[in-house]
Amino acid sequence: MDLIINRTSKAFYRLPPEMCAVLLEAFPEAFSRIEPKPLPAPAPVRWSVGKGFRGESFLRIVCDSCKCNRIYVGTVADLPTFEKTLCAHTGPVPEDVRLDYESRYTGDLVPVMGKPTVTDLHNKGWQ
Repeated sequence: MDLIINRTSKAFYRLPPEMCAVLLEAFPEAFSRIEPKPLPAPAPVRWSVGKGFRGESFLRIVCDSCKCNRIYVGTVADLPTFEKTLCAHTGPVPEDVRLDYESRYTGDLVPVMGKPTVTDLHNKGWQ
């Protein structure tokens, strides 16, 4: 519990609650309890669907609360796996964004972080 001395405005933080109760009861004019400030509301998460310069569809998530900026390029079926890697503020992909991504998704994937994807394997003649 946190207390402030009314006369000097000096604050004391994280005092034992029992000691604070005794001080407030014995000297109500000398001490006041400091009420904790409410936590600020987290910033809204921004979701968007777009097309990359190679024509691949992507899903972009921007979370201003934790300064997270993620881009997903992959199948619609793998979206639940991707959701598990996101920060705590995002939650699941909103249904309207999921439907928009699903309608724009062509199935063509491009190299991401140097890993071969569906388009690379088909271009090299691999099945």
